[in-house]
Amino acid sequence: MSYTPELPNIEDIIKFVTKYNFKGVTKKDLTDKFRIKGQEGRREFKQQIRDMVDGGQITIHGKRYYLPVTEEKAVAKEAKQHTQNEAQSSDMMHLNVIRLTDDGELLCEPVNANLKDDFPLIVLDKKAKAEIGDTINAHVKPTEIEGEFLATEIKKIDKEEPTLLGMVKLRPHSPSVFMPLAKSLAMQDFIIPAIPKGMKIQDGSVVLVDVINKKYGQPIEVAIKELISDDIRGTEVAVGIHNHQLPHVFPADVLREATDLKPISSYGEREDLRHIPIVTIDGEDAKDFDDAVWAENWETDKIKGGFHMIVAIADVAHYVREHSPLDKEGFLRGNSVYFPGHVIPMLPEELSNNLCSLRPKEDRPTLVAHMYIDAQGKLHKYHFTRAVIFSHARLTYDQVQKALDGDIDETIAPLMDSTIRPLFSVYKALVRNRKKRGALDFDMPETTFIMDDSGKVAALEKRDRHDAHRLIEEMMIMANVAAASELQKRGAPCMYRIHPAPSDTKLENLQLALKDFGVKLNMGSSLTPAMIQGAIERIKEEDKANIGMVILRSQEQARYDMDNIGHFGLALERYAHFTSPIRRYSDLIVHRSLITALKLDGYKDIEKPIRLAEKADHLCITERRAQKAEWDVRDRLTARFYSEKLEQPFRAKITTLTKFGMFISVDGGVAEGLLPLRLMGDDHYIFNEKAGKIYGKRTNVSYKLGDEISVTLIEADLVTGRLTFAPEGYKGGNPSQERKHFKKRPSFAGRKEDGAKPSADKPNDGGNKPPKRKHFKRRK
Repeated sequence: MSYTPELPNIEDIIKFVTKYNFKGVTKKDLTDKFRIKGQEGRREFKQQIRDMVDGGQITIHGKRYYLPVTEEKAVAKEAKQHTQNEAQSSDMMHLNVIRLTDDGELLCEPVNANLKDDFPLIVLDKKAKAEIGDTINAHVKPTEIEGEFLATEIKKIDKEEPTLLGMVKLRPHSPSVFMPLAKSLAMQDFIIPAIPKGMKIQDGSVVLVDVINKKYGQPIEVAIKELISDDIRGTEVAVGIHNHQLPHVFPADVLREATDLKPISSYGEREDLRHIPIVTIDGEDAKDFDDAVWAENWETDKIKGGFHMIVAIADVAHYVREHSPLDKEGFLRGNSVYFPGHVIPMLPEELSNNLCSLRPKEDRPTLVAHMYIDAQGKLHKYHFTRAVIFSHARLTYDQVQKALDGDIDETIAPLMDSTIRPLFSVYKALVRNRKKRGALDFDMPETTFIMDDSGKVAALEKRDRHDAHRLIEEMMIMANVAAASELQKRGAPCMYRIHPAPSDTKLENLQLALKDFGVKLNMGSSLTPAMIQGAIERIKEEDKANIGMVILRSQEQARYDMDNIGHFGLALERYAHFTSPIRRYSDLIVHRSLITALKLDGYKDIEKPIRLAEKADHLCITERRAQKAEWDVRDRLTARFYSEKLEQPFRAKITTLTKFGMFISVDGGVAEGLLPLRLMGDDHYIFNEKAGKIYGKRTNVSYKLGDEISVTLIEADLVTGRLTFAPEGYKGGNPSQERKHFKKRPSFAGRKEDGAKPSADKPNDGGNKPPKRKHFKRRK
């Protein structure tokens, strides 16, 4: 008796293929979806798919991706890109060679920023001839170690040598040294064959250089192009801009368009909310006010003790039209970049600080989210309008917090009953909702840089977030949820802000770290943010800052995507960025989609989802670029501040353990640096990753996360922005003073077979050479 497999309905296959019409589905996707079992079943099913292609019911792109017939032309480009991406991620991709480890291994990262999370550690094969700074095409295969990949170089990709920024170290009788100010190039050797005549270069000058000669195994020769500064101090922001290639000068046509814009004069069909005592609440030094808030009591027959709350957001879409010079420049930048004492805005100041800023006592066009919640903070209904508001006051977080604590000033006094107290009641309801969802809440104080008039860091402080901060944060989260929900409900394009759950590897590391703090993470069948939050709450108060960083590092990177998978950290099914269109282009996209979907005053159709998917990828890249630049500048400013505290003792807490040392925080977490194991001279210390500790081989003295230790600051490196500590009482000197440039390694002929250094008293006769090491490269 022959077996006839049960095949799926043709309409179901077409429906499934149509669901993924922007990227296509493979045969495996189809067999998995319809649970096709057995060799005979798969053979019959493949024939059914071929018959559907031949019959024109579906189509195939290339040799792999099945698409709905009506969408073939629209998605051909997207499917091709998807094929290329898959080929890259599975085996072959372009890599940047970024740095050298203490073990002498070269590390790489994908050129495509969206692949970095999938390939966290890529080690270059020792046979490769690539050097730091090179871009290569390589085969990438997983190793036996979880999360580690091995790259085998196929070929080097020639690219134009960039202009480098760095510091000059003059040497009297040999070529001067160029020390690049990019951390990725810190292990490369550069020399300046000649100082240009007439250019007043001194020891420590910061310069721009061009690469003029690059030979394998030799120092790279550079020529000075421009003198930037006589001293590295004060150049931190310039270094961040240059190293991360941040667009920071607006083109003339963009500035001209911004200058020609006029304040809105006719409000058309906009909702008039100027009678509402709405306010802005921001930081003391904020200049762009893109959100205003207000609330009142709200009840129905079924709901008692609820609230109607308004979040009004600057209507940037009114001024920034699609495909205009302003729009193209905003998309190129992707977001504003915030450095201590300096901002690179996404939009010119005429917009960010004027027309689109919700300044007090002025009419401003806005996109408004009306939201209705019950006493437990549950969102019951919402709607969006284009409106005009009149901000009744520009308030600060500290000002509102003082008022909540009973210290009410004359500006806030008239608004207490109409605005501030209802807002605080809303906040308490939203917090109840957050706790019920089980969202992660690290509540970690932020490091604030106090700058003086000359741009110098006067102080570093840890500032706690208080209820006024959290009030605005919770209201913005709810507005973002409402925006995503509205677009999803209407089937409109939405650039979701998604946050995947942590990977298995990261969870294992988190479990080990929590164990050090006496907390067990019971995951059961699946992990929820509530489980992690419960673990946080069981940790001692004095340890929460340290474990907060550990938990942050255990999380995946949040990103923009057209496919919604929810937001793990916030424990939300849908989420989008809606509340900051002045400083994030993603929010502007969401505004335009809402205006179009709801056919609000002045709407027009926006770009198709296939184009928005490409924009989501770009905005992920610009977001990470800005984040890295901000970290870079903050690290350098921190190093400059602590350079005046060399050889001072500190009490520190261990925040991270590695095989080469311990990262520690000082001054209550204001700054972080490295205590290398090589400087702990009382024993030979080993990192036991499984046990989550570093221990002495002889003494068995151990260190784990959260331990307090006494250290001495021995280096604040202004070139890399790194702080280096040693055990208290260390007498070894500054590590940077021990560095020797281009020191030639001893040849094999000059080494004794037992591994000891050759004696200076006895010249080596070249005999009894040990076998030549296969991967050894001489470094000049």
